[in-house]
Amino acid sequence: MVPKTLLAIHQVNMSTILAMLYSDGTVEYRDRTSMQMLPQNATDQFSTLGQIGFDSAMKRSCELPC
Repeated sequence: MVPKTLLAIHQVNMSTILAMLYSDGTVEYRDRTSMQMLPQNATDQFSTLGQIGFDSAMKRSCELPC
């Protein structure tokens, strides 16, 4: 087993899931109350609109006249 260090913990899905980021590049998703590991290949859930195709990139930035 390669030793790894926990770098960050983020709350996801209205703070019901914890995303744990490790130094070897892995990400674990765990239930906040039971700490049970959740499957990472769940395709029936999303946490950002970008994951399902929405894009908020503006074609032209708003500029104020000088």
